[in-house]
Amino acid sequence: PDDEDWATIYTSTKKRMAMTRYHSPTEGQVCLGVMGQDKEVQEVLGKDAQEQKQLFKKIFAEAGWKCDQFVDDMMTADDFYAQRTIQVQATTWHKGRVVLLGDAGYGPTPLTGMGTSLALIGSTILAGCMGKYPSDMGKAFAEYEEILRPYVETSHKIPGFLPDAVYPETKRGVRMVHLVLGVATRLGLAKAVQMATLRAKDEFRIPQYAHVTVQ
Repeated sequence: PDDEDWATIYTSTKKRMAMTRYHSPTEGQVCLGVMGQDKEVQEVLGKDAQEQKQLFKKIFAEAGWKCDQFVDDMMTADDFYAQRTIQVQATTWHKGRVVLLGDAGYGPTPLTGMGTSLALIGSTILAGCMGKYPSDMGKAFAEYEEILRPYVETSHKIPGFLPDAVYPETKRGVRMVHLVLGVATRLGLAKAVQMATLRAKDEFRIPQYAHVTVQ
């Protein structure tokens, strides 16, 4: 009851972070992230969920804020899921009558904030190309990739301050993150930073497919 509807990111020491997102009056989601323990995390990802939970319980011990509550809830959750944060860079997006779309072909990693945008843009271009060449899917898929790949490759470029900025090692690092964000907010720079990181002024435009009609 005391949790707000706002999505909240908490930065802890030892390269740990927690993010909350509440999507109903009674349910929410928590994301626990950690850097610098690649070997241990990679090994446990091949094991069952209970062993994965035990590792995250160990990592987030004494992490602060509401992490103890999050860990307790995680231990009994039946929708727990864990994986590494990765970026998908497929060398080709199509073969024969099979074509990749969205994260399956070019997932940019959550660090870019572009996953949903690329999926929606890609689906629009793919539909347009299929409508343009209804009897030649190979040609449609090739044009879809030719149009979109340069933009995807640009979107794959992670801002230089990530991911280290949100995964500080020490208390001093945490204080620095808070200081930078606080100053940016007070000076009205938050929107400027957002526009820069989310490519609000990007020159790429989705092609118009006037020939495609909805049946």
